[in-house]
Amino acid sequence: MRAVVQLVTVGAPPASDREGEAVAAALAAAGVPATTRAFVDDDEPALERVLAQEATLTVIVAGAGGSEGEAVRRALARLAGARLVLNERMHAALEEASRLRDRPLPRRAERLALLPQGAVLWPTGQGEPGWLVETTRGAVAVIPRAAAIPDL
Repeated sequence: MRAVVQLVTVGAPPASDREGEAVAAALAAAGVPATTRAFVDDDEPALERVLAQEATLTVIVAGAGGSEGEAVRRALARLAGARLVLNERMHAALEEASRLRDRPLPRRAERLALLPQGAVLWPTGQGEPGWLVETTRGAVAVIPRAAAIPDL
């Protein structure tokens, strides 16, 4: 059975999706090309409709904070049947990114560190780590927009 890989870009119009294109190219280079592409506004019901499709792997490119990040976190928590919980590793990564930029930790850091319970983090080398959550429909990986293209 062939893997179905879905690439979803949240909040970016298709004409200016540099980050999504970079992720699509990386997936193809790794031998896991995206089977489908979707572009959705930072709207939870629209995101949930896209995530309802069967896929072995869904890769989401979205902004880390703001309405994009919150919509993704809430939609994935519902899809995974998990609560949003403070992820200490995410919080520590946000602290470290702020320290490296010689900036104070944003007041919203705790909100940014809320992830579906059971989410697995991986460092991106820039700011917020990416993360993955297993659902009944398949795995969903979230890549923060700034990490999709390292020189952003």
